[in-house]
Amino acid sequence: SKRGLMLLSEMTDEKMAFYKSFVSFMPGDSHVDILLFNGNPDQLERNIVSNLGHYDYFIISPNLNEVTEGLKQAIRMIPRSKLIFIDRIFDHCMGCSSVVSDEREEMYQLLGAIDTPPGKYTSFHLVFPNFPFHQEIHEGFTDYCFDHDLPFTTRVSMGDMVVSSGQLFLVRTDQDLVELIKRCETAGLKLGEDVGVICYNDSPLKEVLAGGIAVFSPDYGGMAQKAAQTILRQDVAQSKNGFNLKLRGSI
Repeated sequence: SKRGLMLLSEMTDEKMAFYKSFVSFMPGDSHVDILLFNGNPDQLERNIVSNLGHYDYFIISPNLNEVTEGLKQAIRMIPRSKLIFIDRIFDHCMGCSSVVSDEREEMYQLLGAIDTPPGKYTSFHLVFPNFPFHQEIHEGFTDYCFDHDLPFTTRVSMGDMVVSSGQLFLVRTDQDLVELIKRCETAGLKLGEDVGVICYNDSPLKEVLAGGIAVFSPDYGGMAQKAAQTILRQDVAQSKNGFNLKLRGSI
């Protein structure tokens, strides 16, 4: 019987899907707990230190607002054969096992895969919190817009932005998604026709909201399988993981 601890910044529908998929790839007598740290490095440090010796392996999603010396030391206390990072590499633990996405490249490819009539969207707008772990998404977005000579903006929230026809939005939070929908309704604009939106991470609500919200996110099913395989092999390995894009009525 293997006991694992999964340390996540937040519990989203996608992360719950990752958890369930991961458990399905592990032996039936395995036990996996979850602890959240909300992007706080001190909380993550406490979660690690208080559980050393209680688990056979640790799965960490290092979506952090900052990295402290205490956290670095806590992570070094975990044997490499018992540690795997998901979502992104922890720069201070190079050579550790990981299943991560090249978010810069994935964002660039994602924008190129949006199949819409030429000229439908004349400006692109990224509305993403400016956290360090989203930096590669910002880079992939701006690189694509520069390479294709597209007018664009990057913002941390909708703020006071005026919404008009011909805009395509890539949005991180549900709060900004709702604000965008409300502004479209106020301006008499229709999602998927006048204004496009793609949101990060899927949920059952996004399947039906406003005729269906297009979404993109890491392939959590593939990530779960690769993470489970690494743990079962008791190996130290680095694996690449892709993004999923689901096109719906909002695009």
